[in-house]
Amino acid sequence: MTSVRTFADSWSDRLDILINNAGVMDIPSSRTADGLDVQTATNHTGPFFLINLLLGHVTDRVVHVTSQLHRQGRIDLTDLDWRTVCTTEWPPTRRRSSPSSCFPRNSNAA
Repeated sequence: MTSVRTFADSWSDRLDILINNAGVMDIPSSRTADGLDVQTATNHTGPFFLINLLLGHVTDRVVHVTSQLHRQGRIDLTDLDWRTVCTTEWPPTRRRSSPSSCFPRNSNAA
């Protein structure tokens, strides 16, 4: 999340629209420098963090692009950081897609 914070801290202009469209899938299990699961950090944690850091600059809307894969998965609240489950099988990959569906569909801060 260091790179996300560095980018957000360097941003000083307004944003009419912020579109989050990052995504990786079916990659080897690995951790970021912050110790987070890379796939979850890229697809969910990073965009969520970026939105919150830049929200004061957004003048119109935030759009979060995701797949439909979240419809097949469920969030396991006992293993949010993917430490106890095999992450190379499809059920965990579907579960990894679920957090994006938790972003608000329409949040009008004004």
